Amino acid sequence: MHDTATIKIAIIDDHPVYRLGLKTIIEQNQRYITVGEGENWTDMFAILSQCLPDVVFLDLMLQYENSIEYIQKIKNESDDIKIVIISGNSNIDLIVKAFINGADGYLSKANSYNKVIEAIDSVLGDTPYFDGKTTVKLINKLISEQKSKEKLLELSQKLSARELEILKSLVSGLNVLEISSKLFISPKTVENHRTSIMRKLAINNSIQLVKYAAKNGLIDPNTFFDS
Repeated sequence: MHDTATIKIAIIDDHPVYRLGLKTIIEQNQRYITVGEGENWTDMFAILSQCLPDVVFLDLMLQYENSIEYIQKIKNESDDIKIVIISGNSNIDLIVKAFINGADGYLSKANSYNKVIEAIDSVLGDTPYFDGKTTVKLINKLISEQKSKEKLLELSQKLSARELEILKSLVSGLNVLEISSKLFISPKTVENHRTSIMRKLAINNSIQLVKYAAKNGLIDPNTFFDS
């Protein structure tokens, strides 16, 4: 639990106008105090060297710098620091990556005063925070990734580890000789595995093989198909 009089907030964002606006919103609530702000890791390190904030608002799309690395560095200082990612662009892949690396919340820059306060209270209560629209997108993304994992598991039960490795190489565009060189096996062995793969998957040609791989999450279908 935090003393409501001493909840310390830091803001790292490379847009001064947004930082000022967020600071103004935060300090309208007497429970919070802004202990530092800046636009890069040098500024964040200076803040951390003076005091450990309870919550850090961190811009996901900092120019020229990797915000994901910031998350890890901040958590290395203290795992008790809560990190709320902020961004004007809800890139779901980056948001997922941020949470994998230790972020505690995500807030769109378009959100209101109430949402900012909700985000702070949520992460301080050890509950991950997402704004409404992002929640739906994030859930859909995670469901899609889970389905891909399940399909890959199902595929691994049909094929041997070597056959799965050769299948991935085939659908990535490598030919028999290139796969032979990559895996240090003879071209004849590659051909035998290819024949076995197509028999086990009831596939008759290379086009069907690529379509099967796209459907089962082994490749991005947009790499090969327009729709």
